[in-house]
Amino acid sequence: MRASAIRKIIAAALLISGMAGADAAPLPFAVGAGQGVFLHVSDLHFNPFADPAIVRRLIAAPVEQWPAIFRSSKNTAFWQQGKDTSFPLLTSMLAAAKGPAYDYVLSTGDILAHDFNKEFAAAGGLDSEYASFVVKTMRFVDRLLNESFPGSPLIATLGNNDSTCGDYMLAPDDPMLAAIARDLPAVVTHPQALRDFAIGGSYAVPHPKVPKHDIVVLSDVFWSKSYRDSCQQNGGDPGSAELAWLEWTLYQAKLAGRTVSLVMHIPPGIDSYSSSRNNACPLTVTSFWQDAYARRFLALVGLYKDQLRLSYAGHTHMDDFRVIADSSGAALLATRITPAVTPLFGNNPAFTVLLYSRTDASVADYATFYLTNLAQVGPGVAPAWTLEYTFGQAYKSSSYDAASLLALSKSIRADESVRASYMRYYAVESPKSSITASNWLAYACAQTAITPDAFATCACPNPPPDPGSANAPPR
Repeated sequence: MRASAIRKIIAAALLISGMAGADAAPLPFAVGAGQGVFLHVSDLHFNPFADPAIVRRLIAAPVEQWPAIFRSSKNTAFWQQGKDTSFPLLTSMLAAAKGPAYDYVLSTGDILAHDFNKEFAAAGGLDSEYASFVVKTMRFVDRLLNESFPGSPLIATLGNNDSTCGDYMLAPDDPMLAAIARDLPAVVTHPQALRDFAIGGSYAVPHPKVPKHDIVVLSDVFWSKSYRDSCQQNGGDPGSAELAWLEWTLYQAKLAGRTVSLVMHIPPGIDSYSSSRNNACPLTVTSFWQDAYARRFLALVGLYKDQLRLSYAGHTHMDDFRVIADSSGAALLATRITPAVTPLFGNNPAFTVLLYSRTDASVADYATFYLTNLAQVGPGVAPAWTLEYTFGQAYKSSSYDAASLLALSKSIRADESVRASYMRYYAVESPKSSITASNWLAYACAQTAITPDAFATCACPNPPPDPGSANAPPR
């Protein structure tokens, strides 16, 4: 599809609910000499089942005909409570983000809606049709991203939901991988990237603007504690193979004098939401990754710290960050966690625009834009996307890197006003945020305490003695 066709699709989608006229928000920072901007979106979780009446048509039609089918839907709701991203919400976000000429677009995974297989079956889909429908849905969303921002390469990774088998069940060498690669020009134009992606979803490509800098995209679902290869059962250890691929990629970058940005879906470290749910010490600590993989990754970060610049992720649906430091406390690698487009977990829909250097890929600032009136959008009420905050202004920082984020994490723990800002932005202004006055320390600790032991010590600095330990007082 041509860019003009996509613009018509977006305009038509907005007209469905009388929402035309939503303008792209201007950038809140000036782009200086030697600088560029890129768009970061994550966790779109597109729901093509909002109107069950059109699902059979979607199943039968090629992906090129999907826009017209969505436009023909008689379901004019902008979004349904308790559901993932609808077609009108997705196209509204694309329209709001269309302003500047991005150097590239970053999508950090989870294109498919939650419970995609159950929704498909409920809408009348057959098991024999499911894999094809998954592929078409992912291709459809990637095409929208590609064509909405012409000239801006799409750098995309896979999320835990992005599988023909099921959640956290991506199978190496799944035919889905080669099928969706055709709509990723950044992959197709690099033969080695295409081969790597077709095997497991990982790939490395040169940065479109920064000389001697690579963007290394990880399929880190293989490292998740929830991962299992339940469908194809290819055998072996894809998580270990993924780490070996990453080490070889970083080693080659070092030999060639190149630097690297990492892109992944699941951030390293601790799941602060799950680990703080009992709200009492000692905490039941939940890591995102399996411990063996996490420790090998941390070792690679230390070994190749001179090559690594920044890391980008999603998965939590919230606005957050992680910082990996060495044993002396020196910051090594920061991970930007961008908030989700889907509002399913209580956040407001959002996307991020980052200001960076075309010389060394360092990030100077970012701006988060969000939808302020999700529940009110409908006939006569247009979606209102607006700037939420910029990192530099909110936290009085001139750069976004591991050192500045390490300092920020300390301020969040020590300064009540800084903490209030972090808590406000975490769920993108939503009153449904999971952070409270009693559990905030767990979220703050997760920013820098990457291993379970470090997190437990940080979040529970004075835990009650273990009744079973030799040091427990007599009862």
